[in-house]
Amino acid sequence: MSMVVTKSLALAPAFTTLAPTQIPADARGYFRIGSVMVDVTRMNPSLEFGASEMVSTTADVVTFLDALLGGKLTSQTAIKQMRTLHDAGSGMGYGLGLRAFPLPCGDTVYGHSGGA
Repeated sequence: MSMVVTKSLALAPAFTTLAPTQIPADARGYFRIGSVMVDVTRMNPSLEFGASEMVSTTADVVTFLDALLGGKLTSQTAIKQMRTLHDAGSGMGYGLGLRAFPLPCGDTVYGHSGGA
């Protein structure tokens, strides 16, 4: 994230890392493989290079996404393009940098899994 965004939203400094030992001990990461959730906390987050390389707090990610989707960081036109979904295979809808996550209750939330 740019310094302007992190400062304007009062986010804690995020960082990139090449060593999984730099990830805070209380942070856990999980990935679904088939029907099994696998703990991938010790996976090197730079494995996908730019994807999953940013380390931040859950609260700051929520603050960032609220600001982004609330129109504080970009135009409503850009947000509409981000939410205009195209089939990316496996029934996944993908916009410009956002993925739709349908919930069992029928609602849909938007975000990004961090994958490439």
